[in-house]
Amino acid sequence: EKMKEMQVKYHLITSLDDIAWLLNIRGNDITYSPLVTAFVLVTPEYLNLYIDEKKIPSPIQDDLTRCGIRVYLQVCLFMTL
Repeated sequence: EKMKEMQVKYHLITSLDDIAWLLNIRGNDITYSPLVTAFVLVTPEYLNLYIDEKKIPSPIQDDLTRCGIRVYLQVCLFMTL
């Protein structure tokens, strides 16, 4: 609602710790850190997670889908913008 009110089309999140907190996901992409390399694009209508899909087990992908989170390969982000 706030995004629509402020006429914001999208918000790109690139901070890995913010992504981990927002989606409650962890990984081992970075040595000695529980973070995953990913991007999140938030719009008033949807949330896209751009990540290497091989890193997400099928049950977790199913949970993300049920929550309305769409998962794409990282390279697809640049085609979206």
